[in-house]
Amino acid sequence: MLLNQVEELGKKAKRSRIVRSQIQQEVKQEVTSRTYSQRELHRLLRFTNKPIAMNTLKDVMINMTESGSSFPKTSTNQYKLSIDHCYEVADYLGVEKYRDNNLDAFVCILQNLKGGVGKSLGTNMLADALKLLDRYVLLQNRVLVIDLDPQGTSTQQLLPGFEISDSDLTSILAMATIGITKEELIKHGIKRTSTTGVDVLPCGTADGFLADDLDSHEICSDDKYFNLLKERVIKPLSKSYDFILLDAGPHMDKVMKNCLAAANGIVIPIPPTFYNWDSTIRFIERLPEVLSSMVADGMSLDNLKFIGAYTSKDTSHKQQHDIDIYESAVTEMYEIFGHQFVMKHSLPAEEAYERCTDSSSTIFSVLKKDYTGSKDAYSRALTTATNWAQELIEMLMHYHKLN
Repeated sequence: MLLNQVEELGKKAKRSRIVRSQIQQEVKQEVTSRTYSQRELHRLLRFTNKPIAMNTLKDVMINMTESGSSFPKTSTNQYKLSIDHCYEVADYLGVEKYRDNNLDAFVCILQNLKGGVGKSLGTNMLADALKLLDRYVLLQNRVLVIDLDPQGTSTQQLLPGFEISDSDLTSILAMATIGITKEELIKHGIKRTSTTGVDVLPCGTADGFLADDLDSHEICSDDKYFNLLKERVIKPLSKSYDFILLDAGPHMDKVMKNCLAAANGIVIPIPPTFYNWDSTIRFIERLPEVLSSMVADGMSLDNLKFIGAYTSKDTSHKQQHDIDIYESAVTEMYEIFGHQFVMKHSLPAEEAYERCTDSSSTIFSVLKKDYTGSKDAYSRALTTATNWAQELIEMLMHYHKLN
């Protein structure tokens, strides 16, 4: 091939990517924003420290309206409340927020050195679940996803069509910047997503070239290379968020070691098939060696509270052979991690999750009426994802509050 042929190939690929990004943005804009009726708000309050009677809620909202608040209604005179309206009522009632615990952000990573096991999918679903599941809505959790994979999967999922400019701070660039401030991270790095309260620190292709130099003296100065993420990015933001979720690539590189040094919880998604299981076990086997080397170089493991696991990508429609493999894998997971660190609920392979991803959403942010596939499949997938997310979130919150 001639060089100009390769260049033309690249130009065509770029045009294709831009067109697909535009389509993704249009689809995202067509997703209906979630609203709540007064009765639904009453139900949300049952999960808080201020559960009140329906008549009391009606009186409260009348009083708030008389004092200047404005709550939209439908043509049938029913309340149609945005999540911000629900927050307004909750604040008026004195509902406790999660941030009232006054804790530094809990840092969690879903990680496996095997690609395609659902790390980014699970991370973005977890972020939405922390904000949108009924029992957590009025906690007003503040969630930051730090994308640390130069492929930018989470960046494109959370910010469809986003193009990194020269003035933007990306995650690995922020790690490499000596003396970076919280204000700079917020102004030039962190981006808001369409889910209120979920932000993202993007990652791009150029970060991949920078990642190899993270241990250079020019970047590190007097800092250990594996502490760059924790010290320069997470610590300045630790009071601005309740949960920080890391999404890194499937490589035991300098970026991954930064994630290990920063994490309070490591959760390993494990597909219960032979080759995925084998790759995962090799990762877990190597983990003590990697951490031992880092500890010998000055890293502290005090902030790491647990290493857990859950089964992912297993099919919901199992034949007996699949069931045998699944049950065997779960038994071995108990032996490796301990019962308390193996989640009882899995995140199986569901077409509904992929369909939602195609519209830069998750099963938690797409309403049933907007879902383009089978409504029965949507309901099944939502129930399964809710069980998985609630179990994982309760685990994170439990260990967070033990600090």
